[in-house]
Amino acid sequence: MLMGEELKKFIEQLEADGEEEVRQGLAMGKYGNVIDPTTRAPLVQDWLNQKESQRQETKREEELKIGKEANDIAKEANRIATSAKDASWWAIRIAIISIIISILVAIFK
Repeated sequence: MLMGEELKKFIEQLEADGEEEVRQGLAMGKYGNVIDPTTRAPLVQDWLNQKESQRQETKREEELKIGKEANDIAKEANRIATSAKDASWWAIRIAIISIIISILVAIFK
C-alpha cells in the first residue's frame, strides 16, 4: 500500500498521464488486479471514481447555474409582459376617452 510522499507522487503521475491513459492502463492490467488490494489497481480505480464524481458535480453545478439563469430570464419576460399588458390597458382607456370626446364634439357641433 502506498503511503505519504510515495502516494502523492503516484497521484501526481496519474494526473500527468490523464484519465484516458490511466483508464486504458487499468484495463490492460498495468496497475494490477482491481480485486487485489495489494496492487495499485484499487487506488487507480478510486482515483478514476473521484474524477467521475468531480465531473458529475461540475455538471450538476452547471445545470443549476443554467436553471437559475433561465428562471431569471423567465422572471424578466414575465415583468415585461405585465408591463406591456398594463400599457395596453392604458391605451384602451385613452382610445375610449378619445372616442367619447369625438362623439360629444360631433353631437354638439
